[in-house]
Amino acid sequence: MLVLKTYSDTQMIFPTKKTNPSQSLSMILSLLALISYINIPDFSAQTNCDDPITYSLTVEASIPAATAGTTYRFYVNMLDPTDHMSAVFGNNESSLIINTPDGAFNAATNAGWSAAGINPAFLTVFPEMADDTYATIGLEGPASTSGISGASDPSIVEDVAQHITPYFLTDGATGLLSSTIIGASWYVLNDVANGLPDSDMRVLVLQVTTAGSISGRINYQVFPLGEGSNAVQRSLDFDGAGTYGAINPCGCTDPNAFNYDETAEYDDGSCIDIELGCVDEDACNYDSEANTDDGSCAVFDECGICGGSGIPDGDCDCYGNVLDECGICGGSGIPDGDCDCYGNVEDECGTCGGSGIPDGDCDCYGNQLDILGACGGDCISDFNGNSICDVDEIFGCTYIASLNFNSLATIDDGSCIYEECYEDEILGCTYSTALNYNPEATIDDGSCDGAFTSCPSDLSGNGNVGSEDILLFLMDYDLTCEEILGQ
Repeated sequence: MLVLKTYSDTQMIFPTKKTNPSQSLSMILSLLALISYINIPDFSAQTNCDDPITYSLTVEASIPAATAGTTYRFYVNMLDPTDHMSAVFGNNESSLIINTPDGAFNAATNAGWSAAGINPAFLTVFPEMADDTYATIGLEGPASTSGISGASDPSIVEDVAQHITPYFLTDGATGLLSSTIIGASWYVLNDVANGLPDSDMRVLVLQVTTAGSISGRINYQVFPLGEGSNAVQRSLDFDGAGTYGAINPCGCTDPNAFNYDETAEYDDGSCIDIELGCVDEDACNYDSEANTDDGSCAVFDECGICGGSGIPDGDCDCYGNVLDECGICGGSGIPDGDCDCYGNVEDECGTCGGSGIPDGDCDCYGNQLDILGACGGDCISDFNGNSICDVDEIFGCTYIASLNFNSLATIDDGSCIYEECYEDEILGCTYSTALNYNPEATIDDGSCDGAFTSCPSDLSGNGNVGSEDILLFLMDYDLTCEEILGQ
C-alpha cells in the first residue's frame, strides 16, 4: 500500500521565498511521484437526471479593509450540515485557473500560502493582512485561533514543474495555473471540522484581492454527508462576483411544451402541455386550468358583463334606456299639459310658467284699454258716450227726415233743414224752462236760451243730453260768465 503524506503550511512541497528552504529535493520528488498515482473518480459530469446538480459556487465581492481594489471570496455551497469540503484541485483534465491581470495583493506580513499566516493579534497593527490573497478550507486565519473544535490548517501538493503557491506568496501575481497530469491541490482530511459548512451552509475555499478583474476555473471535491465513497467533483468557470453552477441541466426539452427549458440538457419527464386561456387571476374570465395566456383576459364593463362593451352609444344605462327631454334616464319626458320639466304650464300669453296678463293690462304686450274699451287704443275721451272717440266725431244733421241729413255725422249740430211738407211744423225752443221757450213749437230748432230747470244738462236745448251738450260745455269751459255773455 502506498501512503501519501501531505504537508501543511510549514511543510510545503515547494520552497519559496516565504518558506523554510530546508526541505530536501529528494523528498519533494518522491512526494510528487506518489501524487501521480492518485486516481480520483470524475463526478463533474452529469449523465442523467438521476444525478443531482449540487454544490454550487458563490463569489462575493467586498471593499478591502486597507488596500485598494476589490476582495473576492469564493464559497462552496453545501446542502447538508454534514457535507464535507474535501479539496480544491487542478490537473490536465480539469485545469485550475485564476486570472488577475492587474495583480493579486499579497501582504508581506503573511509568510504562507494559506490563511494560517494571518495572525488575528496583528490585524490592528497590520490591517492589510485581512486583504491578503490566500487558499483555505473553511478558515480565515490559523486553525488554532479559529475557535472551531477539531479544526486543522489545509495542506497542499503541487507539481514541481508547475507551482501554484507563488500566486499566494508574490505581491502582484497575475495568474495561477494547474494543468499538468500531476496537478495540484489544497485539502483537508475528512475528520477536519473546518471542512463542514458554516451557519450559512457554505465553506470558504479562496480569497483574492485585486485592483482589476478576476476570472478563471475552479475545481473542487465534496463528500456528501461526509461519505468519501460518494464524492462529488465540480468544475466551474467564473468571471467576477456571482453564483455559478446553480443551473440544473435537467428539465423539459420539448420546445412545444409549456415548461420548455432551453437550458435543460436532459429531459426529466416534467413537460406540461400548453393550455390556452386567461391566466390573469384578476380578470373576470380567469381560467385556473390555463397555463398560457391567449390574450382573452377581460374585465367587467360598467354593466357587469365580462368583456362587455359597456353602455351603447346613445343609451344612458345598461337597460337600453335613453335620456328624455328632461335629462332623466328612461324618463317619459314632459307630462301632457305641462310645458316644461318642472311641472309648469303655459299661461294665457303662451309663456311657460308665466303669470298671465298683468293687472291693468288688457293683453300680453303691456297694453291697456282706452276710453272706448279698445285694447291698446289711443282714444282718451268720449264725452257723449257714443263709442266714437271725440277726435273722430263728425258734426252735421243727424235727422233722417231733414233735407240736409248727413249719414256720416255723429253729432247733430242743429243745422237740419226740413221740406215744406213740414210747414205745419213750428220750429222753436221746446224746453219750457228756457228763456225763449215756445209752447207752440213742434220741433226744437236748438235756439233755446237761458237756464233750464227741468233738464239743466241739455245745454243744446234739443231735449236730449248728448255730445252736443258736451261740446257746448267744452266751448265755454274755463271762461267767465261775462266772457260767455259777451260773445
